[in-house]
Amino acid sequence: MYLSKLEIFGFKSFAQKTVFQFADGLTAIIGPNGCGKSNIVDAVRWVLGEQRPSVLRCERMENLIFNGTATRKPLNMVEVSIYIENTRNILPSEYTEIKITRRLYRSGESEYLINNQTARLMDIVNLFADTGMGADAYSVIELKMVEQILSDNAQERRRLFEEAAGIKRYKARRRSALLKLETTEQELTRVDDIIAEVQKTVNSLSRQVGKARRYHEIKQQLKEKEILLACLKITAFEQELQPLRTEQEQVGKTREMLAKEVHLQEADLEEQRRRLVEMEHQYRQIAAEVYRQDEALKEKQNRRQLRQQRIRSLQETITAYEQELTAQQQKKTHLEAEKAELETSLGQLRQQMSEAQERYRQTANRQLEAREAYEQCREAYQNFIKSNVEALQASESHKEQFQRIRVEKENVQTNLTRLQETQERFLAEARNRQETLDADEATRAALAEDLALYAQEQQLLQERIQESKQGQEALRQQLNRVEGELEKLRNRRSFLENLIRNYEGFSESVQYVMTHRQEFTGIVDTLANLVDCPPEYRPALESYLAEVANYLVVEEVETARKILHQLRHRGKGRLTVVPLPLLRPNHRPGADELPGEGAQGLPLKQVVTFPQSYANLFHALFDAVYLVDDLETAIALRRDYPEVTYVTREGEVLHQWGNLTGGAAANGVGLIGRKEEFRRVEQLIGEKEAHLTALQEKLEQATTTLEAREKKLEEFRQLHQSVQQQLMELEQRIGRQQYEIGRLQETAEELAEQVADHRQRLQELEAQEQQLLPEMTRLEEQARTYQLREQELRQAQQKAETRLQELDEQTRQHQMVYLDLVSREKELLQKVQFTEESLKESEAFMANRRQRIEEAHREIAALEAECAALQTELEAGYRERDALAQQKDDLERKVEEFRAAIQHKETELKKKQRLLVQAR
Repeated sequence: MYLSKLEIFGFKSFAQKTVFQFADGLTAIIGPNGCGKSNIVDAVRWVLGEQRPSVLRCERMENLIFNGTATRKPLNMVEVSIYIENTRNILPSEYTEIKITRRLYRSGESEYLINNQTARLMDIVNLFADTGMGADAYSVIELKMVEQILSDNAQERRRLFEEAAGIKRYKARRRSALLKLETTEQELTRVDDIIAEVQKTVNSLSRQVGKARRYHEIKQQLKEKEILLACLKITAFEQELQPLRTEQEQVGKTREMLAKEVHLQEADLEEQRRRLVEMEHQYRQIAAEVYRQDEALKEKQNRRQLRQQRIRSLQETITAYEQELTAQQQKKTHLEAEKAELETSLGQLRQQMSEAQERYRQTANRQLEAREAYEQCREAYQNFIKSNVEALQASESHKEQFQRIRVEKENVQTNLTRLQETQERFLAEARNRQETLDADEATRAALAEDLALYAQEQQLLQERIQESKQGQEALRQQLNRVEGELEKLRNRRSFLENLIRNYEGFSESVQYVMTHRQEFTGIVDTLANLVDCPPEYRPALESYLAEVANYLVVEEVETARKILHQLRHRGKGRLTVVPLPLLRPNHRPGADELPGEGAQGLPLKQVVTFPQSYANLFHALFDAVYLVDDLETAIALRRDYPEVTYVTREGEVLHQWGNLTGGAAANGVGLIGRKEEFRRVEQLIGEKEAHLTALQEKLEQATTTLEAREKKLEEFRQLHQSVQQQLMELEQRIGRQQYEIGRLQETAEELAEQVADHRQRLQELEAQEQQLLPEMTRLEEQARTYQLREQELRQAQQKAETRLQELDEQTRQHQMVYLDLVSREKELLQKVQFTEESLKESEAFMANRRQRIEEAHREIAALEAECAALQTELEAGYRERDALAQQKDDLERKVEEFRAAIQHKETELKKKQRLLVQAR
């Protein structure tokens, strides 16, 4: 005994009917989280009789029914069927395969079936008792049950062990017998109470019986006395009856005469009524015809109005498209002008770049020459210093002899010089600070203007960034939509690929043969995969082929024998195999002209495509098979051409021998056209991927533009903050400058007094120094010569260094100018590229609108022609309807006149009938 198949329909997430074949070798069902693995276990538990919603992971049993999604309606029923192979007769049933079915409706009603026969839950529980299967059996083990088995509580393990030992059935029977015994005892107690109640009723009824006997005795006496009274009354009535009999004879004669007249008038009235019925029937027929024509005219009038409305709608659409074309043309002109302007600016910028690059190159060359001159001057100065070190040392030794004399003078001179320098420095610093103060005030005014300018630039950039974000969000939404569509197409492709690879939908035998195709030689394919047709004809083709679509085409008879032998040996069902060598050409040359091709139908093989190498097979299938619009046309054509098979576009088939096939087609992908659908989906995926790539590129460009603008905005913000900081620092510096200028002026006045004192003392020291002047003069002359030469060399070196610094600064400035021009060139190139893309989009949009306008004009012409035809039909219909209406009015008038005459005759007849009744 083992589980062979599970069918689920409407259970939790299984909206469509799903069949699980548990073949040999199947050990587990795996899949990602949320794919429905646990729902399969819940379905097995539920069909075996599980009654606890908590075990099935829901609050109520009605929650098991598929509750619908955004694209699918909820179901009203859930059904699960389980197939058990009973080949070893473990289950107490004579069947080798047992099907257990459980249904639940949203109203709360439920059904249990065993082999499609109504059963009870108890029957299913008893069937699986002591077999290891059931809602609580050990055949379905979940994590909680494993914990129960491993727990220390013996009662938790007892139930599973009893099930495995086979004593659960007997314990259930014992429990059932005890319940029945307890129920019987309760019923016996109730019977005693009922007997006491009934005895009271019996006593009451005995008293009522005595009263009834007395009543019948009195009633018999009353009857005898009433009979005696009746005899006396009869004698009196006989005496009064004689004169009345004579009068009755006279009235009888009068009645016979009236009866004859009434009979004649009734016959005449009946004839008049019959004629009235015929006239009313004729009137109803004409009225029905008038009504039918009115309805037909209304239907045509509605069709005409619908087409006129469609024409007006198309005209409005054309007007809107033309306005869009005009606006797009203006946009295109503007873009072309903008592109030309950008290209002109780009040319000018490149000329400036060339000039700036040339200036940079020349400055770099001069910089190199200046660097070489500086190195030469520095080397000459260092060589001079090295060659005159000894002479300078000798001069210093002579000066040391006069040092003691000049110490005081030098100190005074030093102090005087220091004081003069300090005084000059303070005065110079005061002047510098005043100049700095004036410059700072001018800078403060300039910074205030820059601050306002930066604020305006930030506002403009924020607006542009907002526009870029909106465009980026629109592109991102479009990208998400295209990605969703692409994901759906990829899922569709995977689904179709799985159908084609596994031959889903075909019979089990076809799936087995195609899975083991390498074991056979000469297999062509299934018939469904060899034919195809346009999508609108596939319902008709699939309905006509039906089971024939599962036929397997092979090239050799031996291959067919081998396939059938293998299927029989493996027990994989039955299969029809078509060996091509056994087919004979049976195409009838005139078969395509039988029922009037084109007027009412066309041969089905004209819309079917198939390999020409198998023409004999397809002529055998599609000769004398015609495609018609509806079943009424097929029935009408069959009266003249009974040897033809007719197929409607909705999939109804009228076979040669007169049987009809039809009904609703199953949802899903049919057997025919799968490969063509797969190729179409592949093509759509390619188009969507190209579109997705283009959108991603646009989004990247938009993101780059947005990042550049945000970066520029951040730069302006930093500049704005920097200028604000500079302005604050400048205000503080101006205050400090004003304070320092006052302090420096006071200190300079104090130093002027000290300088005068030191000059007086210096004059005194100079008089003393004159005595030592000759030797000092000679030494100073020698030192002066050395100093002049050193000064010349040092000045030459400083001049070369200054020249080098100037050229370095010029080179850096030229380089910055050139790099700025390169950046502007990149920005202009991006603008040109964006303008060209906008022009391409504009041209594509205009071409699309022109094409739609042409299509709308063609549709308007067709609709106007159809309206004219409908108008002609309406005029003819109104004339015919007016004639019938006139005929109906005339007949109605005659019917009313005839009805009035009949009513008059009925009145006369009723008078005579009343006289006749009175005569009786």
